[in-house]
Amino acid sequence: MNGTLVDIKRLSKRIPNLTDPWVTGNRPGLRVVELPTTFIRVRVAGAGDQTVVFACDPPNVVEQYDEIIERLGSKYRVVCFEQPGFGFSFPKAGFGFTLAEYTDTLIALLEELNLAPYSLAFPCFSTYYAIAAAHRRPDLVRRLILMQATSWPEQKKWIEFTATFFVFATTGIPIIGSRLAHIPYLGQAINAAIEPSFSEKTFGAVVYRANDRPELLQKFLDAGRDAFTRGACNCLASMAQRYFSGDDEGFPKPEQPALILFANRDLSHDNTHVLPKLRKTTGLPKSLAKLLVPEAHTDPQGLMKYVPHAQFGEIDKTGHHLELESPDQVCGAIGEFVGG
Repeated sequence: MNGTLVDIKRLSKRIPNLTDPWVTGNRPGLRVVELPTTFIRVRVAGAGDQTVVFACDPPNVVEQYDEIIERLGSKYRVVCFEQPGFGFSFPKAGFGFTLAEYTDTLIALLEELNLAPYSLAFPCFSTYYAIAAAHRRPDLVRRLILMQATSWPEQKKWIEFTATFFVFATTGIPIIGSRLAHIPYLGQAINAAIEPSFSEKTFGAVVYRANDRPELLQKFLDAGRDAFTRGACNCLASMAQRYFSGDDEGFPKPEQPALILFANRDLSHDNTHVLPKLRKTTGLPKSLAKLLVPEAHTDPQGLMKYVPHAQFGEIDKTGHHLELESPDQVCGAIGEFVGG
Protein backbone atom coordinates (compact mmCIF):
# COMPACT_ATOMS: atom_id res chain seq x y z
CA MET A 1 0.00 0.00 0.00
CA ASN A 2 1.20 3.49 -0.80
CA GLY A 3 -0.47 6.12 1.35
CA THR A 4 1.52 8.90 -0.30
CA LEU A 5 -1.25 9.12 -2.88
CA VAL A 6 -3.37 10.76 -0.18
CA ASP A 7 -0.91 13.64 0.06
CA ILE A 8 -0.56 13.90 -3.72
CA LYS A 9 -4.32 14.19 -4.14
CA ARG A 10 -4.98 16.63 -1.31
CA LEU A 11 -2.13 18.94 -2.33
CA SER A 12 -3.18 18.98 -5.97
CA LYS A 13 -6.06 21.20 -4.83
CA ARG A 14 -3.54 23.72 -3.45
CA ILE A 15 -1.54 24.17 -6.64
CA PRO A 16 -3.35 27.46 -7.40
CA ASN A 17 -1.85 28.76 -4.11
CA LEU A 18 1.56 28.69 -5.78
CA THR A 19 0.64 31.78 -7.79
CA ASP A 20 -0.19 33.76 -4.63
CA PRO A 21 1.97 36.94 -4.70
CA TRP A 22 3.10 36.22 -1.14
CA VAL A 23 4.25 32.72 -2.05
CA THR A 24 6.24 33.79 -5.07
CA GLY A 25 7.22 37.36 -4.31
CA ASN A 26 7.54 38.31 -0.64
CA ARG A 27 11.34 38.14 -0.95
CA PRO A 28 13.67 39.00 -3.85
CA GLY A 29 14.73 36.00 -5.91
CA LEU A 30 11.80 33.84 -4.80
CA ARG A 31 10.03 31.57 -7.27
CA VAL A 32 8.44 28.17 -7.75
CA VAL A 33 10.21 25.77 -10.11
CA GLU A 34 8.11 23.05 -11.72
CA LEU A 35 9.89 19.72 -12.19
CA PRO A 36 8.39 16.50 -13.64
CA THR A 37 7.21 15.08 -10.29
CA THR A 38 7.17 18.04 -7.93
CA PHE A 39 7.06 21.79 -7.54
CA ILE A 40 10.00 23.33 -5.67
CA ARG A 41 9.80 26.70 -3.93
CA VAL A 42 13.26 28.22 -4.02
CA ARG A 43 14.98 31.51 -3.31
CA VAL A 44 18.23 32.65 -4.95
CA ALA A 45 20.09 35.60 -3.42
CA GLY A 46 23.56 37.01 -2.97
CA ALA A 47 26.48 37.16 -5.36
CA GLY A 48 29.69 35.30 -6.00
CA ASP A 49 31.20 32.59 -8.14
CA GLN A 50 30.35 29.83 -5.65
CA THR A 51 26.84 28.75 -4.68
CA VAL A 52 25.83 27.45 -1.25
CA VAL A 53 22.53 25.57 -1.23
CA PHE A 54 20.42 25.15 1.91
CA ALA A 55 17.61 22.61 2.12
CA CYS A 56 14.99 23.89 4.58
CA ASP A 57 14.54 21.40 7.41
CA PRO A 58 10.76 20.94 7.82
CA PRO A 59 8.63 22.62 8.91
CA ASN A 60 10.95 25.58 8.21
CA VAL A 61 10.41 27.71 5.09
CA VAL A 62 12.61 29.98 2.98
CA GLU A 63 11.54 33.13 4.83
CA GLN A 64 13.52 31.94 7.84
CA TYR A 65 16.82 32.12 5.96
CA ASP A 66 17.10 35.92 5.84
CA GLU A 67 19.91 35.94 8.42
CA ILE A 68 21.78 33.21 6.57
CA ILE A 69 21.58 35.22 3.35
CA GLU A 70 22.62 38.40 5.15
CA ARG A 71 25.75 36.70 6.50
CA LEU A 72 26.78 34.77 3.40
CA GLY A 73 25.22 36.73 0.54
CA SER A 74 28.02 39.25 0.15
CA LYS A 75 30.51 36.49 -0.60
CA TYR A 76 28.44 33.65 -2.06
CA ARG A 77 25.34 33.08 -4.09
CA VAL A 78 22.89 31.53 -1.63
CA VAL A 79 20.07 29.18 -2.60
CA CYS A 80 17.47 27.88 -0.16
CA PHE A 81 14.58 25.62 -1.09
CA GLU A 82 11.71 23.83 0.57
CA GLN A 83 12.00 20.08 0.19
CA PRO A 84 9.35 18.11 -1.74
CA GLY A 85 6.34 17.49 0.47
CA PHE A 86 7.07 20.45 2.74
CA GLY A 87 6.36 24.15 2.65
CA PHE A 88 5.12 25.08 -0.81
CA SER A 89 7.05 22.35 -2.62
CA PHE A 90 4.01 20.27 -3.54
CA PRO A 91 4.68 16.77 -4.91
CA LYS A 92 2.88 15.68 -8.05
CA ALA A 93 1.79 12.28 -9.30
CA GLY A 94 4.86 10.11 -9.64
CA PHE A 95 6.70 11.36 -6.58
CA GLY A 96 6.90 8.62 -3.97
CA PHE A 97 9.02 10.18 -1.19
CA THR A 98 11.84 7.64 -1.56
CA LEU A 99 15.53 8.41 -1.17
CA ALA A 100 16.07 7.81 -4.89
CA GLU A 101 13.29 10.22 -5.84
CA TYR A 102 14.58 12.96 -3.57
CA THR A 103 18.02 12.45 -5.12
CA ASP A 104 16.65 12.69 -8.67
CA THR A 105 14.70 15.83 -7.77
CA LEU A 106 17.73 17.53 -6.24
CA ILE A 107 19.84 16.85 -9.33
CA ALA A 108 17.06 18.16 -11.57
CA LEU A 109 16.76 21.33 -9.48
CA LEU A 110 20.52 21.97 -9.52
CA GLU A 111 20.56 21.53 -13.29
CA GLU A 112 17.56 23.85 -13.70
CA LEU A 113 19.16 26.60 -11.59
CA ASN A 114 22.39 26.35 -13.60
CA LEU A 115 24.51 27.88 -10.82
CA ALA A 116 27.16 25.17 -10.37
CA PRO A 117 29.47 24.47 -8.71
CA TYR A 118 27.43 23.94 -5.57
CA SER A 119 28.24 23.43 -1.91
CA LEU A 120 25.28 21.62 -0.35
CA ALA A 121 24.38 22.62 3.22
CA PHE A 122 21.80 19.98 4.05
CA PRO A 123 20.31 19.09 7.46
CA CYS A 124 18.66 16.05 8.99
CA PHE A 125 17.11 13.53 6.55
CA SER A 126 18.23 15.55 3.53
CA THR A 127 21.89 14.74 4.25
CA TYR A 128 21.51 11.28 2.71
CA TYR A 129 20.21 12.38 -0.66
CA ALA A 130 22.82 15.16 -0.67
CA ILE A 131 25.44 12.42 -0.30
CA ALA A 132 23.81 10.39 -3.08
CA ALA A 133 23.60 13.37 -5.43
CA ALA A 134 27.23 14.33 -4.78
CA HIS A 135 28.32 10.78 -5.58
CA ARG A 136 26.34 10.71 -8.83
CA ARG A 137 27.14 14.23 -10.00
CA PRO A 138 30.55 15.45 -8.83
CA ASP A 139 30.41 17.91 -11.73
CA LEU A 140 27.58 19.70 -9.92
CA VAL A 141 28.54 19.29 -6.27
CA ARG A 142 31.91 20.65 -5.11
CA ARG A 143 31.52 20.37 -1.32
CA LEU A 144 29.19 18.88 1.30
CA ILE A 145 28.09 20.48 4.57
CA LEU A 146 26.07 17.84 6.42
CA MET A 147 24.15 18.97 9.49
CA GLN A 148 22.40 17.31 12.42
CA ALA A 149 22.23 13.73 11.25
CA THR A 150 23.94 10.47 12.11
CA SER A 151 24.40 7.10 10.41
CA TRP A 152 21.46 5.68 8.44
CA PRO A 153 20.68 2.89 10.98
CA GLU A 154 20.74 5.37 13.89
CA GLN A 155 18.66 7.89 11.96
CA LYS A 156 16.00 5.25 11.39
CA LYS A 157 15.76 4.85 15.17
CA TRP A 158 15.72 8.64 15.50
CA ILE A 159 12.68 8.95 13.21
CA GLU A 160 10.80 6.52 15.45
CA PHE A 161 11.67 8.54 18.54
CA THR A 162 10.68 11.86 17.01
CA ALA A 163 7.47 10.44 15.54
CA THR A 164 6.44 9.32 19.02
CA PHE A 165 7.09 12.79 20.40
CA PHE A 166 5.51 14.75 17.55
CA VAL A 167 2.33 12.68 17.47
CA PHE A 168 1.95 13.07 21.23
CA ALA A 169 2.68 16.81 21.11
CA THR A 170 0.15 17.47 18.36
CA THR A 171 -2.62 14.96 19.09
CA GLY A 172 -2.17 13.87 22.70
CA ILE A 173 -1.92 10.22 21.59
CA PRO A 174 0.92 8.64 23.62
CA ILE A 175 3.19 5.72 22.72
CA ILE A 176 1.17 4.11 19.90
CA GLY A 177 0.82 7.40 18.05
CA SER A 178 3.99 6.88 16.06
CA ARG A 179 2.85 3.39 15.06
CA LEU A 180 -0.41 4.82 13.77
CA ALA A 181 1.53 7.44 11.83
CA HIS A 182 3.44 4.70 10.01
CA ILE A 183 0.31 2.97 8.75
CA PRO A 184 -0.31 3.95 5.10
CA TYR A 185 -3.39 6.13 4.60
CA LEU A 186 -4.07 6.37 8.34
CA GLY A 187 -0.73 8.07 8.91
CA GLN A 188 -1.43 10.54 6.13
CA ALA A 189 -4.88 11.27 7.58
CA ILE A 190 -3.41 12.00 11.01
CA ASN A 191 -0.69 14.11 9.43
CA ALA A 192 -3.21 16.18 7.43
CA ALA A 193 -5.21 16.84 10.58
CA ILE A 194 -2.22 18.16 12.55
CA GLU A 195 -0.54 19.94 9.62
CA PRO A 196 -1.82 23.49 10.34
CA SER A 197 -0.73 23.41 13.99
CA PHE A 198 2.41 21.29 13.70
CA SER A 199 4.95 24.12 13.86
CA GLU A 200 3.05 25.92 16.63
CA LYS A 201 3.11 22.83 18.84
CA THR A 202 6.63 21.57 18.19
CA PHE A 203 9.01 24.51 17.79
CA GLY A 204 8.96 25.18 21.53
CA ALA A 205 10.50 21.76 22.13
CA VAL A 206 13.12 21.66 19.38
CA VAL A 207 14.52 25.18 19.83
CA TYR A 208 17.11 25.12 22.61
CA ARG A 209 16.03 27.11 25.69
CA ALA A 210 12.96 28.33 23.85
CA ASN A 211 11.34 29.65 27.03
CA ASP A 212 14.39 31.76 27.81
CA ARG A 213 14.66 33.12 24.27
CA PRO A 214 11.14 34.19 23.32
CA GLU A 215 12.29 36.48 20.50
CA LEU A 216 14.09 33.61 18.77
CA LEU A 217 11.13 31.27 19.26
CA GLN A 218 8.78 33.90 17.89
CA LYS A 219 10.78 34.08 14.66
CA PHE A 220 10.12 30.39 14.15
CA LEU A 221 6.46 30.66 15.07
CA ASP A 222 5.74 33.74 12.94
CA ALA A 223 7.28 32.21 9.82
CA GLY A 224 5.39 28.96 10.32
CA ARG A 225 2.12 30.77 10.94
CA ASP A 226 2.51 32.91 7.82
CA ALA A 227 3.22 29.88 5.64
CA PHE A 228 0.65 27.43 6.95
CA THR A 229 -2.20 29.94 6.92
CA ARG A 230 -1.49 30.30 3.20
CA GLY A 231 -1.52 26.57 2.51
CA ALA A 232 2.01 25.27 3.15
CA CYS A 233 2.25 21.50 3.57
CA ASN A 234 4.01 19.07 5.89
CA CYS A 235 3.96 15.51 4.54
CA LEU A 236 5.95 14.06 7.43
CA ALA A 237 4.08 10.75 7.47
CA SER A 238 4.71 10.07 3.77
CA MET A 239 8.40 10.85 4.13
CA ALA A 240 8.76 8.70 7.27
CA GLN A 241 6.93 5.76 5.68
CA ARG A 242 8.87 5.69 2.42
CA TYR A 243 12.24 7.41 2.80
CA PHE A 244 13.93 5.26 5.44
CA SER A 245 13.49 1.88 3.76
CA GLY A 246 16.29 -0.64 3.46
CA ASP A 247 19.75 -0.54 4.98
CA ASP A 248 22.91 1.34 4.10
CA GLU A 249 24.77 -1.54 2.50
CA GLY A 250 26.41 -0.16 -0.60
CA PHE A 251 25.59 3.41 0.41
CA PRO A 252 27.63 5.88 -1.70
CA LYS A 253 30.79 7.45 -0.35
CA PRO A 254 31.44 10.67 -2.25
CA GLU A 255 34.98 11.98 -2.42
CA GLN A 256 34.26 15.72 -2.27
CA PRO A 257 35.49 17.66 0.77
CA ALA A 258 32.90 17.39 3.54
CA LEU A 259 32.06 19.15 6.79
CA ILE A 260 29.80 17.66 9.46
CA LEU A 261 28.15 20.13 11.84
CA PHE A 262 26.27 18.90 14.90
CA ALA A 263 24.45 20.94 17.55
CA ASN A 264 25.10 19.73 21.09
CA ARG A 265 21.74 20.60 22.65
CA ASP A 266 19.36 18.82 20.32
CA LEU A 267 16.99 16.86 22.56
CA SER A 268 15.87 14.67 19.67
CA HIS A 269 19.41 13.32 19.36
CA ASP A 270 20.57 13.52 22.98
CA ASN A 271 18.20 14.02 25.87
CA THR A 272 20.19 12.23 28.56
CA HIS A 273 21.07 15.41 30.45
CA VAL A 274 17.42 16.42 30.85
CA LEU A 275 15.70 13.03 30.66
CA PRO A 276 14.42 12.94 34.27
CA LYS A 277 12.82 16.37 33.87
CA LEU A 278 11.27 15.45 30.52
CA ARG A 279 9.71 12.32 31.96
CA LYS A 280 8.44 14.20 34.96
CA THR A 281 6.75 16.85 32.85
CA THR A 282 4.68 14.24 30.97
CA GLY A 283 2.59 13.70 34.12
CA LEU A 284 2.30 10.01 33.33
CA PRO A 285 3.20 7.04 35.56
CA LYS A 286 6.93 6.33 35.50
CA SER A 287 6.61 3.16 33.42
CA LEU A 288 4.55 4.92 30.74
CA ALA A 289 6.77 7.99 30.80
CA LYS A 290 9.78 5.83 29.93
CA LEU A 291 7.92 4.58 26.87
CA LEU A 292 6.78 8.05 25.85
CA VAL A 293 10.15 9.71 26.42
CA PRO A 294 12.81 7.04 25.78
CA GLU A 295 16.49 7.78 25.99
CA ALA A 296 17.86 9.42 22.87
CA HIS A 297 21.59 9.37 22.23
CA THR A 298 23.11 9.20 18.77
CA ASP A 299 26.67 9.44 17.52
CA PRO A 300 27.34 13.05 16.38
CA GLN A 301 30.00 11.77 13.98
CA GLY A 302 27.90 8.93 12.58
CA LEU A 303 27.91 10.39 9.07
CA MET A 304 31.64 9.76 8.86
CA LYS A 305 30.65 6.23 7.92
CA TYR A 306 29.97 7.67 4.44
CA VAL A 307 32.42 10.59 4.39
CA PRO A 308 35.32 9.31 6.52
CA HIS A 309 37.50 12.19 5.36
CA ALA A 310 35.08 14.84 6.67
CA GLN A 311 35.92 17.62 9.10
CA PHE A 312 33.72 17.79 12.19
CA GLY A 313 32.44 20.86 14.01
CA GLU A 314 30.28 21.11 17.12
CA ILE A 315 27.75 23.93 17.34
CA ASP A 316 27.47 24.91 20.99
CA LYS A 317 24.27 25.57 22.96
CA THR A 318 22.03 24.99 19.97
CA GLY A 319 19.02 22.79 19.20
CA HIS A 320 17.91 20.84 16.15
CA HIS A 321 17.63 23.66 13.59
CA LEU A 322 21.22 24.71 14.09
CA GLU A 323 21.65 27.00 11.08
CA LEU A 324 18.61 29.05 12.12
CA GLU A 325 19.26 29.07 15.86
CA SER A 326 22.96 29.89 15.61
CA PRO A 327 23.53 31.42 12.16
CA ASP A 328 26.71 33.14 13.32
CA GLN A 329 28.40 29.88 14.33
CA VAL A 330 27.14 27.93 11.33
CA CYS A 331 27.87 30.60 8.72
CA GLY A 332 31.32 31.11 10.21
CA ALA A 333 32.06 27.41 9.87
CA ILE A 334 30.68 27.30 6.33
CA GLY A 335 32.64 30.37 5.23
CA GLU A 336 35.86 28.91 6.58
CA PHE A 337 35.18 25.55 4.92
CA VAL A 338 34.03 26.79 1.52
CA GLY A 339 36.57 29.61 1.27
CA GLY A 340 36.84 31.69 -1.86
